[in-house]
Amino acid sequence: MDNSAANIGTYHFAPGDLIDRDYEVIQMLGAGGAGQVYLVEHRSLARQAALKLLNTRNIDETAWRRFTYEAQLIGKLQHPNIIQVYNFGIHENRLPYYVMELVKGEPLDSNLKKLGPVGTLEAVELLMDVCSALSYAHGKGIVHRDIKPGNIILVESPDGRGYRAKLLDFGIAKLRSKQNLETQGLTQAGEVVGSPLYMSPEQCQGLDVDERSDIYSLGCSIFEILTGTVPFRGENVFATVMMHFNEAPPKLADRLPDEYFPPRLEELVARCLEKNPDERIKSMDEVLTWLEEIYETLKRNLGKAARGKESDLTRLSMPVKSEAELKTERVREAKKKNSIYKMVVIGGVLAVATIAVSCITLFKPKPKISKLDIETITAVNEKPAVDNSTKAGSFLVKIETDKNKVHHRYYKFPLKDGIKMGTFHIQFGPYKAMVKNPPDLVVPLGALVKFTPSIEFCSHPSYFRAFDSTLLNEINFTSDHGGSNTMFDELGASAKRCLNELQPSVHLTTLILDDSDLTDTDLEMLNDKFPKLTQLSIKGCDITPNGLAQSKLASRLRHLEFDNTSGGDLTLLLKKLSENGQLVGLDLRGKKLTDEQFQYILATPKLDYAALIASGIDDQRAIALLKRFPKLRHFNFRRNQVTEAIVPTLLQQKHLDWFDLPEAGWSQKSKDALKKGLPEAKFAFWDDKIKEADWAK
Repeated sequence: MDNSAANIGTYHFAPGDLIDRDYEVIQMLGAGGAGQVYLVEHRSLARQAALKLLNTRNIDETAWRRFTYEAQLIGKLQHPNIIQVYNFGIHENRLPYYVMELVKGEPLDSNLKKLGPVGTLEAVELLMDVCSALSYAHGKGIVHRDIKPGNIILVESPDGRGYRAKLLDFGIAKLRSKQNLETQGLTQAGEVVGSPLYMSPEQCQGLDVDERSDIYSLGCSIFEILTGTVPFRGENVFATVMMHFNEAPPKLADRLPDEYFPPRLEELVARCLEKNPDERIKSMDEVLTWLEEIYETLKRNLGKAARGKESDLTRLSMPVKSEAELKTERVREAKKKNSIYKMVVIGGVLAVATIAVSCITLFKPKPKISKLDIETITAVNEKPAVDNSTKAGSFLVKIETDKNKVHHRYYKFPLKDGIKMGTFHIQFGPYKAMVKNPPDLVVPLGALVKFTPSIEFCSHPSYFRAFDSTLLNEINFTSDHGGSNTMFDELGASAKRCLNELQPSVHLTTLILDDSDLTDTDLEMLNDKFPKLTQLSIKGCDITPNGLAQSKLASRLRHLEFDNTSGGDLTLLLKKLSENGQLVGLDLRGKKLTDEQFQYILATPKLDYAALIASGIDDQRAIALLKRFPKLRHFNFRRNQVTEAIVPTLLQQKHLDWFDLPEAGWSQKSKDALKKGLPEAKFAFWDDKIKEADWAK
């Protein structure tokens, strides 16, 4: 195995290597951003199969639980138009994989690139295969989430007459747990999984999706299969996303005016591509019915003389376009401008606020932004403090106001060679973007901006001096190496020096300082420089419970994550937090709570998130907490003695979005009761015998 790229989580296996002890690699079949596919042989069964290895270092236990659950469901899908999943596992506790049926075929997207769009009759016939597969999966409660020609495999029919369509990749590559992002508690940006050219508007926002999102993606795929072009393609990914929100879909005939498309087919595509999911075709069964009717009409209209004997039909009769024609179409499409909405992007990284404002007013339903996000955004927008002058040495180069009176801040980051900036997460209403190491940036004033600086950037604290006071709302000093944060042991990086250089700001509300070099003596500086700081994560720091309790910060904290494995008395801190009346989220771990400490938690008036990991929570305490907070949205009782005795009380918690419990003490009957009684909640059971460090490898 070649681990030369191990630092970025990429592994390549050579012929003869073993994956998870059972699968011998014969050869690599393909590779992409999500991982590699290998031809393997199961050593004990002497059977060849395809193994997809998912390259990620972001897997955690919640993500693995979900991967296991989804893979088990998908493994039970047995349909002639779905590639069968045989097995799944995790190699060396870090690389998830699944094993699937080995088929000889070609992805439809590759076929389209070589031969151009598919003839209408043949396309409809293939699409009936796809819809049949999706209808079956939806009936099992499984949403694909990534319908596109690249996930449709053309397999030669057993009789050698044409091709059939098989669908693969039923969403189990979505390994970075959305639950896990939320359990961090400090309002991370929503996760978006899918391919931007085919994603529904609700999927673009990172909302939970159902089968109607698959119908929208299928509509994009139908359009491409029939015309050779996708319905929406902007100059960059963000422009494309905005087109999904705002532009009416073109007609098939607009892209291929010389091709005949039945009106019923045009109507089907338009109905699939409705922006509002409530206005789309309701189910994949209904789409399949439309296609079957269109297919029968096409066969009748073609006539026997035109199509020959039905048994002799070629399933893929594709009109071929020249490369020059395809290039002309791509250029014309790239130059197309939306006359109502205009994107302003520097370096191709961010759409302007006018587009985002349009998203807010035009798209329904509204995104499910968490309570903390809403309040943070409100705080940012209360006093936008626009200073149109810029200072020497500042990253901010100018501020301009558009015709809608939205202010835009223009930034340039002239860093030394070899120094990476880090990652920005930017949210403006429902519009979200993640931007890595940008040389330039345009940000609408009032946007929520979260910044994770690189180690190299933190090793030059003076760079923080160049930020203006209005840009950053959250700084996450946690490195992206996986596992324990080692940022401050490398290159002399220091969160303390960086924050000392940062200008005072009323807009900075969140600091993630896990494993950083801050101590109790720095709390006064944080309080004075950032008077709106209300969300704090200090796991692994030298900040003590008493130090935080005696600081002015304790009186206004709304969310706290604290790891007490190193010791210290939590009593005074919990007393202060219960008295401040503002706390809504508490994440404690590492030390058993005393009865007095637990009572202070119960005295907190507004708690809606409680992660009390390895904190001495038993059935009695769990029931007391659930009864005290009937509107609790999230909790985590992992590594505690909490058993199925809490089920009757837990079933009364109708506001729960997700929760985590220990595996021990729970029967399958009780788990099934939770699924039935709390159908909207997501939950996971943790095996407490597995150490967290093993999951982080």
